Amino acid sequence: MRKQVRILQFLALLLVMTLVAVACSAPVEAPAETGNGAEEQPSGQEGEKIVISGLESTDIEVIVEEIKDLKSVTVNATSVSSSGEENQYTVTGPIFDDLLKKYGKSQDDLSGIRLVAGDGYSIEVSQEILQSRDIILAHTIDGQPLDEKTRPIRVVIPEERAMYWIRNLVKIEVLESAPKAEVGRVLILETLISQANAEDYTYYESTDKAVKVEELLELLALESLPDTASFVASDGFEKNEQLDIFSKGYIKFTGEDAPLFLSPDLPKGMHIKSIYLCSMGDVALVSQQMAAEVLGTKEVKDKVGVDLKELINKAGLADADKYLLTAADGYTVEILREDREKGVVFINSKGQVTTFFEDLPKNTQVKDFLSIEGIE
Repeated sequence: MRKQVRILQFLALLLVMTLVAVACSAPVEAPAETGNGAEEQPSGQEGEKIVISGLESTDIEVIVEEIKDLKSVTVNATSVSSSGEENQYTVTGPIFDDLLKKYGKSQDDLSGIRLVAGDGYSIEVSQEILQSRDIILAHTIDGQPLDEKTRPIRVVIPEERAMYWIRNLVKIEVLESAPKAEVGRVLILETLISQANAEDYTYYESTDKAVKVEELLELLALESLPDTASFVASDGFEKNEQLDIFSKGYIKFTGEDAPLFLSPDLPKGMHIKSIYLCSMGDVALVSQQMAAEVLGTKEVKDKVGVDLKELINKAGLADADKYLLTAADGYTVEILREDREKGVVFINSKGQVTTFFEDLPKNTQVKDFLSIEGIE
């Protein structure tokens, strides 16, 4: 009998040990959702700040809760993707202009701002947009608080491209107005790229050819570099990029969306597709292929290309009595101001960007056309 009791005690102990082991190895349940169906906000949300620089002599740190305490608006807003696709959202948050009023400023006072996200993504908002659009500092989208990746604020600019709607806003830089430099030289992007070392570059699932921007800048041999590079895409989209960011990237010149500025270190939203024009100080780079899409083409004695006069005018080249055309190999030729409209810039059978002028000597047909500039 005593032996049976010991056996039962042993079995009971074994059962308890088994239950304890199972309990210790069971997964811990996730916290339940809050009563309104929103995800529970992780710790660290309180005290989040957004920095405003350039508005006063020192940076301003604004507690996000102070922004949320401002009067909010709720609007139906449309974002437009780079492909033209439209998406509608109901967004809630205060107007940026109301935040500025706390510091005695207005959007109309500003020449531009740069919005900076926590992952380094940034985009410049032009004076034109500042004076024509409301900028909403949204804390609620479609009735739901922002998720962890989007907090603390998402910028919403109704009717503007989705790339302005940055998530995880951490900084707003107020930009000073800078006089736009007069363009003194226009270079053909395709010819400039042909002088650089091409590399394989994998973009999504395609391996294309690209060149380093740093190498292109060396080829330009600029005496001084501006702080920003200004871009115009073939669809009319305009964007400024800080030169220190641009110089670390690549220009992809084959495959989809070429010419395309991109970098493995940048969010894809900072890439610039189908570059038509890039201006840096007094130098402008123009893509002949994109110019043909934007400006159209004309035919001059079976040569179909971009009107030279329109190309250089749209690039902002200053008027001059004469112009110097330069090829990649250093060959040069001069034309008179009134001869610009006789010329076209086309791609010849060897793939070279070439000039042709009606009723002008054959020596004005410049192969591997690299640049044009005004001369005295």
